[in-house]
Amino acid sequence: MASVNKVILIGRLGRDPESRVTAQGDSMVNFSLATDSGRGEKKTTTWHRVVCYKQPAEFIKTYVKKGDPLYLEGTIINREWDRRCASF
Repeated sequence: MASVNKVILIGRLGRDPESRVTAQGDSMVNFSLATDSGRGEKKTTTWHRVVCYKQPAEFIKTYVKKGDPLYLEGTIINREWDRRCASF
């Protein structure tokens, strides 16, 4: 059976995009995107951490700022880490 990893998000930027250049010389941007669900008192906001590379990154860093609406299509990549606290 085939599988699909595709996501569509429509929301607003929570902060201005942070741009960088990768070691390979490609553009990269990070930003937060807020999506809402529900209505009235039951409305909830979900925050998504988004990373874009190359041409989409160039477009976002040039034309998009905090509060702007944005439509995104892409794939989900989950990262896991173990937070270890230092003992005092």
